[in-house]
Amino acid sequence: MTSQEIDITSIVNAVINILTKRQNAVYKTDLNALTKGISKSVYSNYSTLFITLPDMQFIQQLASHGRSTHVTPAVQHVYDALSYGLELKINIHEHLLPSLPIEGLALLPIQLSDQLGNTIKLETAPVLGYQQVITLTGKWLITPKTTLVTPLAKDILIQNNIHLIKVR
Repeated sequence: MTSQEIDITSIVNAVINILTKRQNAVYKTDLNALTKGISKSVYSNYSTLFITLPDMQFIQQLASHGRSTHVTPAVQHVYDALSYGLELKINIHEHLLPSLPIEGLALLPIQLSDQLGNTIKLETAPVLGYQQVITLTGKWLITPKTTLVTPLAKDILIQNNIHLIKVR
């Protein structure tokens, strides 16, 4: 092996070590800390950004995809994290669920849960039938008010203890 091959091998091994450590690392933060900023090291050392119990203003701005007249620093930091490839998980209080802007949130690569960690599924399809709900897990299914839910789908939701919330 030449010295150049050894250098390349050591660089590759260093990158593999960094990615292996990063793979399951979660950076947990709240809205106050997120407003102050995220260290650039978070982007390389963590694979997931987990935000606990943000307020509705933050959620609405996040769902607006930057089209809002004023994007708060917290929302901008989330967009930065997404651009660096971090997964986004948000823990939302269940009292906010009926007000979620699901059309905007459904377009983002995020995972939602309630304050107890139960999965929240957003569905924007105009019709929900058996096929769409039979594989659902979690506690919450949130749809637009106009979504038609078939009787069989409602039965499956009840049977699986999944709460349906229709938002405006």
